[in-house]
Amino acid sequence: MHIDPHTLARELKAKAIELGFEACGISAATELSE
Repeated sequence: MHIDPHTLARELKAKAIELGFEACGISAATELSE
């Protein structure tokens, strides 16, 4: 199965942004609860 590097990079970037937002949300929630 051939995977287009550009498509893969775009998916990885989207996932990284997703995880980044989750991490920011978690840290923000932690700061608010303290």
